[in-house]
Amino acid sequence: MGACYPALAASSRIGVVATMKTKKQNKRKAVQKAEPVSDGGWVKCPECGIRKMKVFDLRTMEAQPYAQRDKNVFYRVEGFKARIIELPPGGEMPLCEMASHVIFYVVKGSAEVTVNEKMETIEEGQCLITEPATLSMKTKNGVKIMGIQVERNGVKK
Repeated sequence: MGACYPALAASSRIGVVATMKTKKQNKRKAVQKAEPVSDGGWVKCPECGIRKMKVFDLRTMEAQPYAQRDKNVFYRVEGFKARIIELPPGGEMPLCEMASHVIFYVVKGSAEVTVNEKMETIEEGQCLITEPATLSMKTKNGVKIMGIQVERNGVKK
């Protein structure tokens, strides 16, 4: 809804049902007239031109070593950052103080993640979500992870 349908977003609860039907009909007409435009893999809304989504294939992404970790960020907007993290067998991510919420999703392998001195093992297909904390990570056999940072209440890292 949002930017493409500001009238719908601002409608009262009673008016939404009627408005939704009208907007749905209008949307069908708009889609028939204009197909989404691609911008580096981003799909744009045909009505407002705002980028709406992009699919990232984490399985094929290659990561730089930890010392060059800023090159591993594949998506960044204010308050939100996503990166690929790859540690070789026996690899470690040193202790770091995170001022943001963190999500680690394991694409391949497994790792031991320490959050405020409590260790958890995460494996392929699992994710760990934490509030701002002190974190570290190590792996025995190698791991590929997507790491997401979300700022809390406007605090920037």
